Amino acid sequence: MGKIQIFIVDDHTDFRKALRQHLAREEKFEIANEFADGEQLVMALCEKKCDLVLLDISMPLMYGLEALKRIRTLCPGVKTIIVSGRRENEYIEIARRYGAAGYVLKDDVYRDLIPVIEKVLSGETCFPQCCAG
Repeated sequence: MGKIQIFIVDDHTDFRKALRQHLAREEKFEIANEFADGEQLVMALCEKKCDLVLLDISMPLMYGLEALKRIRTLCPGVKTIIVSGRRENEYIEIARRYGAAGYVLKDDVYRDLIPVIEKVLSGETCFPQCCAG
């Protein structure tokens, strides 16, 4: 089986770079592309295969939650994990309602992201305890 193809979508270049380095420790993952906004992501989804999208919420041009809705329409088989600094329950619930498979707080990304990715890829959903239910 080939590597899991991942798109990273975040408007902060340094954060994308750090995430790429963090995920590089896992041989089964390959960062297929990176984007600074949801609009770039949506255009690319029609052109390149992707298994998983790591998506920020607060971005220019297309807000992450709008991009999430479009992912569900364009590529319903692509799994999406929100990686955001937004810890308010309302954002977590909206992400869940719009079809995200998981949600990782940026403060906890180095501890939680890989285990959340593994759960999501196995078919589970995974959201922070602050929004259990």
